[in-house]
Amino acid sequence: MFKITKSRGEFVREAETDANGAITLDGLPAGSYIVTEIKAPDGYILQDTPKTFEIKDSGSMELVFTNKKAYGLQIRKVVKGTNQPLDGCAFTVEKANGEMVGTYITDSSGLVTISGLEDGVYIVTELSCPEGYRLDPTPQNVIVTSGELATVTFENEKLAGVRIKKVDAVTGEGVYGVRFLIKDGHNNLIGEYSTDQDGYIELDNLLTDGKSEIKIKVEEVAAAEGYVLDDTVRTLRVRRGETTELVVENTPILGQIQVVKKSSQDNPVTNQSKGSLLEGAVFEITNADIGRVVDTMTSDSRGIAASNPIPLGRYYVQEVQVPRFYQLNNEKVEAKPKVEGDVVQIEMYNDPANIQTTIEKTGNYTVDAGSNMRYDFTNIANNSNVTLDNFFWHDRIPTDAVRAATLTTGTYNARVWYKITFKTNMNDYRTLADNLLLTNAYSFKIDSGSLKLAAGEYVTDIRFEFGTVPAGFKMTEKATLLVYVPDYMANGYNIINRADCGGSYQGEWDNAVSAWVTKIYRAPTYTKPTLPQTGF
Repeated sequence: MFKITKSRGEFVREAETDANGAITLDGLPAGSYIVTEIKAPDGYILQDTPKTFEIKDSGSMELVFTNKKAYGLQIRKVVKGTNQPLDGCAFTVEKANGEMVGTYITDSSGLVTISGLEDGVYIVTELSCPEGYRLDPTPQNVIVTSGELATVTFENEKLAGVRIKKVDAVTGEGVYGVRFLIKDGHNNLIGEYSTDQDGYIELDNLLTDGKSEIKIKVEEVAAAEGYVLDDTVRTLRVRRGETTELVVENTPILGQIQVVKKSSQDNPVTNQSKGSLLEGAVFEITNADIGRVVDTMTSDSRGIAASNPIPLGRYYVQEVQVPRFYQLNNEKVEAKPKVEGDVVQIEMYNDPANIQTTIEKTGNYTVDAGSNMRYDFTNIANNSNVTLDNFFWHDRIPTDAVRAATLTTGTYNARVWYKITFKTNMNDYRTLADNLLLTNAYSFKIDSGSLKLAAGEYVTDIRFEFGTVPAGFKMTEKATLLVYVPDYMANGYNIINRADCGGSYQGEWDNAVSAWVTKIYRAPTYTKPTLPQTGF
């Protein structure tokens, strides 16, 4: 489908290609025109770059549009009961294992086309739709196969009738669970309805028997917990093809939640004793009925976090940001202000953060000049009780006495992707390998020839970079480094072997070091003795 406009933007017509993929436009007066594709054939990607042509007194012109065939996943959004496309609808796409692919918006053809996806099962969920349409909240599963286009269709029902929204008179937020009676103009009951999580009641199909217009009465009969009932009876006029909207405010009855935050034990890092009041803890308050976060509060120098005034009701309080050098408290505590002015006070505790990393590097205590030597790396671990950021381990190769040959990575107890970098005597750190999985073992040649280094260039440092690792992260299979000791090394030379490991928590670093000395042994050179002459 194409739209034809004059160069000044004046609409001329829309036209659809025939069975041969052609459109013939006859009878156009002389002038400049713009042709824009507004809908692609099924299974093809929209070519939305406009083309311009000019009609003169005589002659004809041919324009060619090319559509690429679509592969991967296509999301199609239409108005329910029609093929009318809907643009501006937002969708999330994720793999069956929960890995997010991305968020996408439908175009003017009501389509989203995603290429380059791996084969597998994907879950598509609608996030939002244009005003005046009802969201389709049910996720859909779709199987993507290479070389094919998998299509999933979502329908949005066009709203009509009455939309009632109940809002908090202070915040303007929607109020859940408010009950209304809806009656017709003769006081006959149509039904009793309650507001949803966003504060809405939506009624369709109120017009019957061919009527084009009716009057209805709306009466609030039960306020939500923590709000004053509004008993005003309101009359609305409902017309066919229209949505009549009514916004009703409720005055909240307010209470408050306070948290007193304390240290559960002595903290050797901050020197705070058990029971000390803690500043900087951040809490979220969630409405227990609708699961919506209604307030955020932070503990002050007195250890007190106080909410804003909130309507009476049932809430959950949970810590989302921890004071410095403490562990996050994952406890979800229920709080329920019951009467106007009620202050619910809660005591919550944090355990101190214990930051500790370890590494062990072992190998020969003596080695012959001109021979190979192996280093073993074990006990690389985050023994902290908290997650560590920027976790790494690093080996400083003693290049005064050895040259690196082969590196094996070992394995670890977490499925984390990491990379290995290396440094030389001539260049700063470069990537040796990336996107490595910690549960797999890898082997790399790191001698000068294998890495195609310059003449006289050799590897001096190896660094494993893991990013963020959980508490209890540790090595499960040792790593090794094979090196060569040149045969020119002197007898008795001391090789200083050193490796280190570390990570950070809230800017505080912990580093572990393993070091020892290897002595080079060189066999003495045999010299034939000179015998005295005897005279015979």
